[in-house]
Amino acid sequence: MAADVWGLGITVLELFLGRCAILGLPYDSGMLHSVQKLEEAICHREPPSVPEDAEASAELRGFVVACLQKKPGQRATVAQLLSHPFITGRDVTASRLALRDLIVDNVRFQQTCSTFDVNGIVLVQVKSVEFYMCAAQEP
Repeated sequence: MAADVWGLGITVLELFLGRCAILGLPYDSGMLHSVQKLEEAICHREPPSVPEDAEASAELRGFVVACLQKKPGQRATVAQLLSHPFITGRDVTASRLALRDLIVDNVRFQQTCSTFDVNGIVLVQVKSVEFYMCAAQEP
């Protein structure tokens, strides 16, 4: 479970940063992320965090710190994370709308992007790939 919490923290941080949080490289940099480099960074450096100069909420920063503790026993539990303000303080409707807008606005091949609302589920289709997301309205 502690490894899953670490993975969640890394995922949240990378989604925020838009790049590999551990090595600090963009995914399209052409650099291969070798196992040896990753192991050295994870085992022998401080855990990654939200940069101090980044425009991030205290809740996001706290959530990432709670997930990315080096010692597994010091990491937050799933129950603690579920009650963390980063999770509980979200406006679900606004978050769903923002996510839908981000998906639609940032699709690389906008000409092949279509959105459909089917029974309260927004479908975003890009070529042959489909993303499913709940609509902004609560059931």
